[in-house]
Amino acid sequence: MNPARLQVAHTQHGAHSILTVAGELDLSTSEPMRAAVDRALDTAGPVVIDLGGIEFMDSSGLVLLMRAHSAAASQGRRLAIIASSPVARVLDIAGVRPVLTVYSTLAEALSDGAGEPCAR
Repeated sequence: MNPARLQVAHTQHGAHSILTVAGELDLSTSEPMRAAVDRALDTAGPVVIDLGGIEFMDSSGLVLLMRAHSAAASQGRRLAIIASSPVARVLDIAGVRPVLTVYSTLAEALSDGAGEPCAR
């Protein structure tokens, strides 16, 4: 495993817990990402996963995002995802973009009611 291929930073912006992720999200790097998502979901408030710096994502990243979405929804919380082009392509191919709340930028996610409870 080479987790250096994935960088994850966790910050707070008001009530929002923001994970900023860069590099490659695949089977060999998904465990540190899963742990970071779990920690973010343990905090109060909405969670934003900024994948704008992701250059490659395989199906393990997709599974991780769907699991995070399900966990957030079960808590009545909002999970927003900011998708780079490679991530958006995977979401489109898998047909899950309509299920997830996906934005192009962090500013859009923060200004578009990402703090409201999940209605799904």
